[in-house]
Amino acid sequence: MPRDTGLPQADAQFDFGRARRGNTFSAHRALQMAHQHGVQDAVNERLMATYFCEGGAIGDPASVAAAAGQAGLDETAVAEMLAGDGFVADVRADEQEAQVLGISAVPFFVIDRRYGIAGAHPAPVLLQAIEQAWAERQPA
Repeated sequence: MPRDTGLPQADAQFDFGRARRGNTFSAHRALQMAHQHGVQDAVNERLMATYFCEGGAIGDPASVAAAAGQAGLDETAVAEMLAGDGFVADVRADEQEAQVLGISAVPFFVIDRRYGIAGAHPAPVLLQAIEQAWAERQPA
């Protein structure tokens, strides 16, 4: 029997009318913490559902901590980390790397650290880019 992860299902309904814009810095810090604890994918999915489906305040540290807690982290530990400077340097380093790579849009796909694709594209376009990068990496 599949376990209930609290994550959005394939039939999750995005509700862009409820989505509330906000600074995602706290969310990125929580994702760094989640990575350290091996639950980054689950926390990412929960944060996305909170924002896109439920109208949660992605810029509010309490909302971020609650979402991270629902996905496997200790909510109190996340809140304490967000009240301090935990993972600030990690997120700033990610921002600097994104700047070096020329990332200026979301989504942005980096393939083999050599190709960048800005914006949303159909799966066949992404597959073609991946196959091209693979072919160049693995000459015949």
